Amino acid sequence: MKNKRELIRKVIHFSGLSYLPVYIYFGRDFVLLCVIIIFFIVLFLEILRLKYGFFSSIVRNYEKRKIGAHIYFGIATIFITSIFPKDTCISAVTIAILGDGVAGILKNLSLRALSSISMLIVSLIACIVLMNFGVKIIPAFFACVAATLIERIEKIGKYYINDNLTVPITSAFTYELAKYIIQQ
Repeated sequence: MKNKRELIRKVIHFSGLSYLPVYIYFGRDFVLLCVIIIFFIVLFLEILRLKYGFFSSIVRNYEKRKIGAHIYFGIATIFITSIFPKDTCISAVTIAILGDGVAGILKNLSLRALSSISMLIVSLIACIVLMNFGVKIIPAFFACVAATLIERIEKIGKYYINDNLTVPITSAFTYELAKYIIQQ
């Protein structure tokens, strides 16, 4: 059952890549509207899950009584889409979905030692491909490195850190900072 649950979770996770063509072909306002609508639908479903146990078969044990990772990712996506330019958003969402998704798969396969380097490599390859859509490779490189480092932080003191919030936001800020520093 665990493998089926994880497969469903990863299908849902990787479906977030639909953000990219929607943003590329329809623009910021439309993708932001879509993300906000989807977020509130998912938030409603999350309330049902927490209150009545709906969809509890696809959440991990530590998420049973807590807010799911998808809510954090929705908040991060709304935030970065609202304030950052297109190339930054595309880079950050790609890193969060592909890089972090691959890292998560490897962790579930007990290959934790390979998860960070795989996240970095997959994120960089994706950003190279996305250069055709305005992603700049040097800022993307720094964003990939920062996201890979922040993904490793699971807890600060007694507080758990959800990488579905920290990875996209960190990669977006790092990408923008690198663009500013190198004037790209």
